[in-house]
Amino acid sequence: MASPKVIAKRYSKALFELVSEAKENPREVFSFLEKLNETICQSKELNTLLKSPIFSFEEKWSVVSELIKNENVSKKYSDFVKVLIETSRIEVLSEIVEEFKTRVLTLENSVEAFVESATQLSPEDLAQLQSSLEKLFNRKILPKIKINAALIAGVRVKVLGKTLDASLASSLKAIQKKLNTAQA
Repeated sequence: MASPKVIAKRYSKALFELVSEAKENPREVFSFLEKLNETICQSKELNTLLKSPIFSFEEKWSVVSELIKNENVSKKYSDFVKVLIETSRIEVLSEIVEEFKTRVLTLENSVEAFVESATQLSPEDLAQLQSSLEKLFNRKILPKIKINAALIAGVRVKVLGKTLDASLASSLKAIQKKLNTAQA
């Protein structure tokens, strides 16, 4: 059996092609899938229902269709979710959402940057950091901010598999390492 990541890539590719052919906004489809995924992940009962072989496809679809009926989404996307349930691929919805998000970000020439800061960044500091990162990576940066007091001061940024560490904690570790090697 294929890994969840391989399955997710196939389904997200098919969905992305469907969205492109229909000339629809992939960001809206992503938002729909992300919201559905969050709802499923946050409900133990719903999660159990969808993963359980005891419940029929009809029972599972009945519950999920009630969840999405008020969403302003095209029938083809609710049908996509229906296929996921029918083929027991709803279990990899989280991975599909992540793969789809990657495709949307690539289309938008954007990337998420995970920013850790010792303190809350001011809007000006965040804008300056974002601008610098956009110049460095030549892409639109979508920052995800997290406060990490252990940094003491400064920031640590993870983007596209690279870590840029401008924290005081990192500088202190580097100094300590040099002192330890000098003493040896």
